[in-house]
Formats: sequence, C-alpha cells, structure tokens
Amino acid sequence: MSGEPPCKADQVLDPAERAQLQSIVRSRSITAALRARAQIVLASAGGEPNSSIAARLGYTNATVGKWRRRLVERRINGLYDKLRPVSRGRTQADQRRARNAPPLVYLRDALQMSHR
Repeated sequence: MSGEPPCKADQVLDPAERAQLQSIVRSRSITAALRARAQIVLASAGGEPNSSIAARLGYTNATVGKWRRRLVERRINGLYDKLRPVSRGRTQADQRRARNAPPLVYLRDALQMSHR
C-alpha cells in the first residue's frame, strides 16, 4: 500500500477514446442524450466527483454513476442506446378496420362538398 487513493477504473481513457468522446461532445448531429453521456464520462475521466458533475451538468448522482459504470463495463459502446424492438406491425383488428374504411377519395370529396 503506497498511501495513494486508488485510481478509479473509469477515470482511465486512452487517447483514442478521449478523442472520440470529445468529437461526440462537439458534434451537432449526435443526439443530446449521447452528447450528455460523453460529457459525463469526460468529466469523470478528469477526476471530478459524481456530485460535482451532477450539479454542474444538471443530472442526478445516480445518472452520473450509471454512465461511469457503463464506461467501465462496456467502454464507449456502453454509452449508446440499446436497439429497441421494432413494432409488431398491424394487428388483425387494424387490418379489418383498414379493409372496411371508405377510400380516402370519398372522404376528400365529402369534405370539399361540405365547404361549398
């Protein structure tokens, strides 16, 4: 034991990871959620405590801790959203309603006639 506080694993970013995170923060085409996660991780890599990051960026301590853990567990890929399942498509009831609905042309003509 050298007497130094242990270095948190999530504070260690290699130069390529740091560059990628800085690029995400600067990008205008990235979602705001991903940009926020990158800001959190960059701040934590600088050694800033969770409470300080949370106060400065307007998040809760739990949110900051979550993204620090994700970085440790999955590195930068952990900051991206999981793919969500695609909708199940039309149900049989939806298909029946579509078959029984009047064509849109009739609806358009009815609306035009009511405004004359």
